[in-house]
Amino acid sequence: MNLKTLSIIALVALVAALNWLFPESDETPANIAGSARVIDGDSLIVDGYEVRMVGIDAPEGRQNCQRRGRSWPCGEESSSRLRALINRKTVTCDVEGRDRFGRLLSICNVGGNNLNRAQVRNGWAVSYGRFKKEERMAKANKSGIWSGTFQRPRAWRDKNL
Repeated sequence: MNLKTLSIIALVALVAALNWLFPESDETPANIAGSARVIDGDSLIVDGYEVRMVGIDAPEGRQNCQRRGRSWPCGEESSSRLRALINRKTVTCDVEGRDRFGRLLSICNVGGNNLNRAQVRNGWAVSYGRFKKEERMAKANKSGIWSGTFQRPRAWRDKNL
């Protein structure tokens, strides 16, 4: 073999070795659809992907709120309400990117119902950069977590996680 052929073989072997050592990260899909498993009031598993519903922040699963002088598990309630919205139907999510944990940042829908917006409008999540009108409505109507007092999920996580 001549030097040119050996150089080409060496280059191909180097590229193959680099691809094996440093595999390309998973591509981010534009959208996903399938059955969903609720993790909490703003997170799901859809079609094998972990999804963070963008623009909202729901109480954490262990988070409690106060209503009429009593503590109640508002984080569990938020998850339960999202589960009821989905009602075992197909969830479709339009993916906007990934967060620092690799979760797909998405707007998710069931039968044309925007789940992100519904969680805020129904008072089971707060606005996190979007859906401010829906949050104002939920607060005015004392819906969901707005029926009492609560710590914003970000502040609760900062203190408890």
